[in-house]
Amino acid sequence: MATVRVFEIAEILGTTSAEVIARLKSELGVEATTASTPIGDEVARQFIGQLARERGIELSSTMEPLWRLPRALANEVFQVIVKAGLKPSAFGWERTTDRGRARLALRGTPYAFLFTLPPSGCSWTPPLADGATVVAATHWAQEVRAFRVWLKTIAPELLEPDLWSQIRHVRQFTHLRGNDSEDSPFSPAERTAVRRVLVELEAQVQSRADLNDAQCRDVHARFRYLSEALDRLRKIDWLNLFASQLVFLALDRLIAPDVVNGLFGAAAAGLRTILDFGTHLLGNGE
Repeated sequence: MATVRVFEIAEILGTTSAEVIARLKSELGVEATTASTPIGDEVARQFIGQLARERGIELSSTMEPLWRLPRALANEVFQVIVKAGLKPSAFGWERTTDRGRARLALRGTPYAFLFTLPPSGCSWTPPLADGATVVAATHWAQEVRAFRVWLKTIAPELLEPDLWSQIRHVRQFTHLRGNDSEDSPFSPAERTAVRRVLVELEAQVQSRADLNDAQCRDVHARFRYLSEALDRLRKIDWLNLFASQLVFLALDRLIAPDVVNGLFGAAAAGLRTILDFGTHLLGNGE
């Protein structure tokens, strides 16, 4: 029998698990001890409907109890995502109006995969390369195979760098606000301090990216190039070079896009305290 957890009921009604536990006992005689206690689907629907009417809450399809795959199957889905080289945290289970259907969505996108149990056909968005959006699966293994193909289709959304997002970070380094010192050369003290920041950033890349020996040498050469450029470039020219080098680390698939975003943030924090124009160039982007 399908069940709903106490905390899910509380989430739907906008209340606490403690209140749900107390009301279940006082009004329906149902004993629930923790927020994770499972409640039968029919009892949950009756309880949710009653409290929703009391509080004038209009229940929509998005407020239906979340139907989940059995834990063993959900864990299998988790492992398939990991083996595909993707992060399970990028996905989330969403509510559906039909029992026996579990919808796994790629967060921040309209893309999702709909499992059915017992298997009666699964569907997904976006379409696969051949235009398919559904398969008449009659076995769980068939749904898993279709899910693997779907993951290959949506993988670029996670693995490809978001160049438009990177533009915002680059603008933080290049948008001038009229400070005369932006076009001046680095002082010896500034060069020393900036080089310390570069060493820290390179260490972050080496620790957060799964690089082979050749890639490690490539990354080191890029940061060495940035360090040497401090001696010959003026501040604004060096910042333009620095920003472009970070973006190219992602374009050349040396590091993941989210790592690049973290590097921009760390660079902003480090350079802001060193360069007298940092608050203008490394402030909040538009």
